[in-house]
Amino acid sequence: MLDRSIQRLLNASASTRLFVALVVVGVLLATILLTILGAVQWIRQSYDTLDETRRRIGIYRATISTADKLGNVEPASALEDMFFDGTSDATVKANVQAWLQDQATVLNVEVNSVSDLPNRALEQASLVGLRVNLYGPFESVQSLLLKIEANNPPVFIVKAVVSSAATPGADSGPATNVNASLDLYAGSRSTTVRSP
Repeated sequence: MLDRSIQRLLNASASTRLFVALVVVGVLLATILLTILGAVQWIRQSYDTLDETRRRIGIYRATISTADKLGNVEPASALEDMFFDGTSDATVKANVQAWLQDQATVLNVEVNSVSDLPNRALEQASLVGLRVNLYGPFESVQSLLLKIEANNPPVFIVKAVVSSAATPGADSGPATNVNASLDLYAGSRSTTVRSP
């Protein structure tokens, strides 16, 4: 059967043989191209995995380095200044919000709105969350972000979205105003019962 097909192909016209040859070459080229693309994708995934592994190792090294710096300090006293004061998570959120409002006022940044985010439960504490929407000059918002990151007790910026408040095509003037939406978390060791 195969011999007959080959015989028919050999006896076929030149254009038919050329067409079959082009189809065979096309299939071979497509196979080679798909093989190369698969290899490139595998290499790219390997690099991504390697980068993620390096990032995690960096985090582990930083954690170990921090633990080494703490030395023989009692864990309770070392962590005492990691939490905002408050008798409940709601009080802690109010304290964080008041602190943020004070910092924003000093830097001429408007706090447009503040809303709650779900708390994150830890073993002996929790992280209370706030979503804050800000408006002000770029430099002032940037300074506020730096103050938030440098604060003690720490306030963690989990997510930040900053966008220009300028109208396209309009003269923005000397200071560019921006809108910023921040998801913030701060440590709380209140006595209220937390849901997991």
